[in-house]
Amino acid sequence: MSSLGGVDLQANIPNETPGQAEILRNPRAVKEARLELLREAVHEACGFIRLHAEVCQSLAEAGDDAGLLHSLGRLIAYAREAARTGNDLRTIRDEAASNKEGGQ
Repeated sequence: MSSLGGVDLQANIPNETPGQAEILRNPRAVKEARLELLREAVHEACGFIRLHAEVCQSLAEAGDDAGLLHSLGRLIAYAREAARTGNDLRTIRDEAASNKEGGQ
């Protein structure tokens, strides 16, 4: 028993929550959690893409080339991230579909 000043430290360490334990034992739950996180990442990146697209339009109208080029670079970076994450999502989804077809 680890203790500090008579306090049982092991008793104060929380156990895994039932949801975490279920996910760790259930590969399908892990896959679904990963897919959900990837969808959220694509959603977030798309929000930044929209923001930077609107800013690019405003900066182009205002003739602010430096700001336009900077915001355009950010738009492209977020688009690449969204595409990469979308590819990851597709790979996981396709692996799951092929496992179903193979009877696994």
